Amino acid sequence: MTVSREYPDVKDVTVSLEGGVLSVTLNRPDSLNSLTQDMLVAIADAMELAATDAGVRVVRLGGAGRGFSSGAGISEEDQNAKSHDAEGVLDAANRAVASIVALPKP
Repeated sequence: MTVSREYPDVKDVTVSLEGGVLSVTLNRPDSLNSLTQDMLVAIADAMELAATDAGVRVVRLGGAGRGFSSGAGISEEDQNAKSHDAEGVLDAANRAVASIVALPKP
């Protein structure tokens, strides 16, 4: 089956498609994969692309290291990031959850 989309890796999220399985892996093991705004946007982007990609039969969302995710990135480093915007983080989280729920594939 031909892959119709390309899934780029973004900082702290690795996306790969192999054998019809789209793997979306959170990659901040030092913080137990705590989620940043950019990571939430990457999750939503991948899920939205996968929804209409004929090459994707199933999506696997996982975390690198010993834990899936500790939740929101609230460390001092995360809070002081240039891109930190509380409303933006909430919007990105809502979009990520909505894209997972609406995904028509297991």
